[in-house]
Amino acid sequence: MEKVELITIKNKLGKVLSENEFAKTTLLGNNEVAKIFSPAYINFCAEYNSDIFKKVLSSETIDFSEEIVSPNKIITNNDKSIGFITPKIIGQTYNQFLESQTLKELTDLKSMSKRHYDFEGALIKNPRVVFPDICTCDNIMIDRQGKLKFVDFDGLQIDKLIATATSSSLVDTESPKFFKNNLFFKTLDMQSSIVLYYLSVLNVNLKCIGQIIPGTDQVVTLTTIFDTIQLEDGNLYDITKNMLSKNGTCSYLGDSILRIAEDYNAIAIPIIKDGRKIYMKKLIKK
Repeated sequence: MEKVELITIKNKLGKVLSENEFAKTTLLGNNEVAKIFSPAYINFCAEYNSDIFKKVLSSETIDFSEEIVSPNKIITNNDKSIGFITPKIIGQTYNQFLESQTLKELTDLKSMSKRHYDFEGALIKNPRVVFPDICTCDNIMIDRQGKLKFVDFDGLQIDKLIATATSSSLVDTESPKFFKNNLFFKTLDMQSSIVLYYLSVLNVNLKCIGQIIPGTDQVVTLTTIFDTIQLEDGNLYDITKNMLSKNGTCSYLGDSILRIAEDYNAIAIPIIKDGRKIYMKKLIKK
């Protein structure tokens, strides 16, 4: 892989896209993005078998799918690797994309379902990769052609090079079903797909299961959710129940995603929560 010295690109570094104690991500010219890591973070990753630059070099030997934005150059400083360069993706994060959608677009069940079907397909097409930090959706982008892109390359787990960040607020990353000896199983991607399907397509946060329904003494269950959104699909119910169960198996949603979109239309029901109007999706069988 080509290496470029920091001093040769310094005058081309432009707008800072993100910056924290671990790394600084900056526009590089018109078509590239440079990510430069702190020395402490590089040493930390190497110590915990997550060598960033072994991951970068893996892109020369692993046939990643087009959805993964992989590095094409390594940035060096006095011949020491300190960062990498990737192509620039013009588009929106998945969260920004969802926020930009009209109510009509958000209730277009076929379109929303096809997008998630493609998302799940990208997870399946990369069997040597686990995507542990995607459920917050900050690292998923939709480009101008409407295609999905995963932009946090160093955050991936590739083979036995561990990941250093997780979406623990939305998925269970501690369960032995998903994690052992500092390595995630591919079952974590299956869980992430299910969680994001409910969030983006059905507008349901599975984290609400076990909570008390306001104004009642009833506990939210998976059955409660299906009854509330008026969905009858035994296959989706079983896949979700198994994923939520401590000892249950995990699987991808597969054709269930498209089948539900063929069988149902979605409508938005306005409700008042905490003094503000929000919308809940309900499904109407065709």
